[in-house]
Amino acid sequence: MLEVLKSSLIFLREKGGLTGSDGTFYSAEELIERMQKLRSGEVEDLAILTRSEGLRKKVEELLKRELEIKTFLGAIKAILQHVESSIKRGGDARPQSQRIAELLRSTLGILKQYPENERAELIKDFEIDKLVEDIKTAFQMKRIFIDLHKVLEEISNIKESSQRE
Repeated sequence: MLEVLKSSLIFLREKGGLTGSDGTFYSAEELIERMQKLRSGEVEDLAILTRSEGLRKKVEELLKRELEIKTFLGAIKAILQHVESSIKRGGDARPQSQRIAELLRSTLGILKQYPENERAELIKDFEIDKLVEDIKTAFQMKRIFIDLHKVLEEISNIKESSQRE
Protein backbone atom coordinates (compact mmCIF):
# COMPACT_ATOMS: atom_id res chain seq x y z
CA MET A 1 0.00 0.00 0.00
CA LEU A 2 1.30 3.45 -0.86
CA GLU A 3 2.86 5.59 1.87
CA VAL A 4 0.45 8.49 1.29
CA LEU A 5 -2.47 6.15 1.69
CA LYS A 6 -0.91 4.28 4.62
CA SER A 7 -0.16 7.46 6.53
CA SER A 8 -3.70 8.71 5.92
CA LEU A 9 -5.18 5.41 7.12
CA ILE A 10 -3.00 5.38 10.24
CA PHE A 11 -3.88 9.01 10.94
CA LEU A 12 -7.61 8.34 10.50
CA ARG A 13 -7.55 5.27 12.72
CA GLU A 14 -5.64 7.11 15.44
CA LYS A 15 -8.11 10.00 15.38
CA GLY A 16 -11.10 7.73 14.99
CA GLY A 17 -12.38 9.91 12.15
CA LEU A 18 -12.64 13.53 11.08
CA THR A 19 -15.15 16.32 11.48
CA GLY A 20 -16.09 18.05 8.24
CA SER A 21 -16.49 21.81 7.86
CA ASP A 22 -20.26 21.44 8.28
CA GLY A 23 -19.75 19.75 11.66
CA THR A 24 -20.53 16.22 10.41
CA PHE A 25 -18.32 13.55 11.95
CA TYR A 26 -17.00 10.91 9.55
CA SER A 27 -15.70 7.72 11.15
CA ALA A 28 -12.32 6.35 10.09
CA GLU A 29 -14.03 3.27 8.63
CA GLU A 30 -16.40 5.40 6.55
CA LEU A 31 -13.56 7.58 5.20
CA ILE A 32 -11.39 4.55 4.42
CA GLU A 33 -14.27 2.93 2.55
CA ARG A 34 -14.78 6.13 0.55
CA MET A 35 -11.06 6.30 -0.27
CA GLN A 36 -11.15 2.72 -1.52
CA LYS A 37 -14.18 3.49 -3.71
CA LEU A 38 -12.35 6.43 -5.24
CA ARG A 39 -9.22 4.37 -5.93
CA SER A 40 -11.21 1.53 -7.48
CA GLY A 41 -13.13 3.93 -9.71
CA GLU A 42 -16.46 2.91 -8.21
CA VAL A 43 -16.97 6.58 -7.25
CA GLU A 44 -15.37 9.52 -9.07
CA ASP A 45 -16.47 12.56 -7.04
CA LEU A 46 -13.78 13.58 -4.55
CA ALA A 47 -16.41 15.54 -2.66
CA ILE A 48 -17.27 12.31 -0.83
CA LEU A 49 -14.14 13.02 1.24
CA THR A 50 -13.83 15.84 3.71
CA ARG A 51 -11.22 18.53 3.21
CA SER A 52 -10.37 18.34 6.91
CA GLU A 53 -6.69 17.70 7.65
CA GLY A 54 -5.97 17.88 3.91
CA LEU A 55 -7.44 14.41 3.31
CA ARG A 56 -9.19 15.24 0.04
CA LYS A 57 -6.07 16.95 -1.34
CA LYS A 58 -3.80 13.99 -0.46
CA VAL A 59 -6.14 11.49 -2.08
CA GLU A 60 -6.59 13.75 -5.12
CA GLU A 61 -2.80 13.92 -5.65
CA LEU A 62 -2.52 10.15 -5.33
CA LEU A 63 -5.33 9.53 -7.81
CA LYS A 64 -3.87 12.05 -10.27
CA ARG A 65 -0.48 10.30 -10.26
CA GLU A 66 -2.11 6.89 -10.65
CA LEU A 67 -4.21 8.13 -13.57
CA GLU A 68 -1.11 9.52 -15.29
CA ILE A 69 0.66 6.18 -14.93
CA LYS A 70 -2.38 4.31 -16.29
CA THR A 71 -2.59 6.71 -19.24
CA PHE A 72 1.08 6.26 -20.16
CA LEU A 73 0.87 2.49 -19.82
CA GLY A 74 -2.30 2.39 -21.93
CA ALA A 75 -0.54 4.34 -24.67
CA ILE A 76 2.42 1.94 -24.56
CA LYS A 77 0.09 -1.06 -24.88
CA ALA A 78 -1.62 0.55 -27.88
CA ILE A 79 1.75 1.11 -29.58
CA LEU A 80 2.81 -2.47 -28.87
CA GLN A 81 -0.21 -3.77 -30.75
CA HIS A 82 1.21 -2.22 -33.92
CA VAL A 83 4.89 -3.02 -33.35
CA GLU A 84 4.79 -6.75 -34.00
CA SER A 85 3.00 -6.42 -37.32
CA SER A 86 5.33 -3.60 -38.34
CA ILE A 87 8.41 -5.68 -37.56
CA LYS A 88 6.98 -8.72 -39.38
CA ARG A 89 6.47 -6.57 -42.47
CA GLY A 90 10.11 -5.47 -42.22
CA GLY A 91 9.16 -1.97 -41.16
CA ASP A 92 11.29 0.39 -39.10
CA ALA A 93 10.34 0.07 -35.43
CA ARG A 94 12.49 3.02 -34.31
CA PRO A 95 9.62 5.53 -34.10
CA GLN A 96 7.57 3.17 -31.90
CA SER A 97 10.64 2.33 -29.83
CA GLN A 98 11.36 6.02 -29.25
CA ARG A 99 7.75 6.77 -28.33
CA ILE A 100 7.65 3.86 -25.88
CA ALA A 101 10.92 5.06 -24.34
CA GLU A 102 9.43 8.56 -23.90
CA LEU A 103 6.29 7.18 -22.27
CA LEU A 104 8.29 4.92 -19.98
CA ARG A 105 10.52 7.85 -19.00
CA SER A 106 7.41 9.85 -18.11
CA THR A 107 6.12 6.90 -16.09
CA LEU A 108 9.45 6.64 -14.27
CA GLY A 109 9.28 10.36 -13.52
CA ILE A 110 5.99 9.80 -11.72
CA LEU A 111 7.27 6.67 -9.95
CA LYS A 112 10.25 8.65 -8.65
CA GLN A 113 7.83 10.99 -6.84
CA TYR A 114 7.06 8.08 -4.53
CA PRO A 115 9.43 6.94 -1.77
CA GLU A 116 12.01 4.48 -3.05
CA ASN A 117 10.59 1.58 -1.05
CA GLU A 118 7.21 1.92 -2.81
CA ARG A 119 8.39 1.96 -6.41
CA ALA A 120 8.67 -1.83 -6.79
CA GLU A 121 5.18 -2.20 -5.32
CA LEU A 122 3.86 0.22 -7.94
CA ILE A 123 5.69 -1.64 -10.71
CA LYS A 124 3.94 -4.79 -9.52
CA ASP A 125 0.52 -3.12 -9.00
CA PHE A 126 0.51 -1.59 -12.47
CA GLU A 127 2.02 -4.75 -13.99
CA ILE A 128 4.89 -2.72 -15.43
CA ASP A 129 7.22 -5.72 -15.12
CA LYS A 130 4.86 -7.73 -17.36
CA LEU A 131 4.73 -4.81 -19.77
CA VAL A 132 8.55 -4.74 -19.90
CA GLU A 133 8.50 -8.42 -20.88
CA ASP A 134 5.87 -7.68 -23.55
CA ILE A 135 8.08 -4.89 -24.91
CA LYS A 136 11.10 -7.19 -25.07
CA THR A 137 9.04 -9.84 -26.83
CA ALA A 138 7.51 -7.38 -29.30
CA PHE A 139 10.90 -5.96 -30.23
CA GLN A 140 12.50 -9.41 -30.13
CA MET A 141 15.17 -8.01 -27.79
CA LYS A 142 17.77 -7.69 -30.58
CA ARG A 143 15.71 -4.91 -32.13
CA ILE A 144 15.35 -2.79 -29.01
CA PHE A 145 17.04 0.49 -29.57
CA ILE A 146 19.53 1.90 -27.09
CA ASP A 147 17.17 4.58 -25.73
CA LEU A 148 14.44 2.06 -24.94
CA HIS A 149 16.95 -0.45 -23.59
CA LYS A 150 18.24 2.11 -21.04
CA VAL A 151 14.73 2.80 -19.75
CA LEU A 152 13.97 -0.91 -19.44
CA GLU A 153 17.19 -1.38 -17.44
CA GLU A 154 16.22 1.47 -15.11
CA ILE A 155 12.87 -0.19 -14.38
CA SER A 156 14.65 -3.48 -13.63
CA ASN A 157 17.08 -1.65 -11.32
CA ILE A 158 14.22 -0.09 -9.34
CA LYS A 159 12.62 -3.47 -8.87
CA GLU A 160 15.91 -5.14 -7.84
CA SER A 161 17.00 -2.39 -5.44
CA SER A 162 13.77 -2.49 -3.46
CA GLN A 163 13.85 -6.29 -3.29
CA ARG A 164 17.24 -6.05 -1.54
CA GLU A 165 15.79 -3.73 1.13
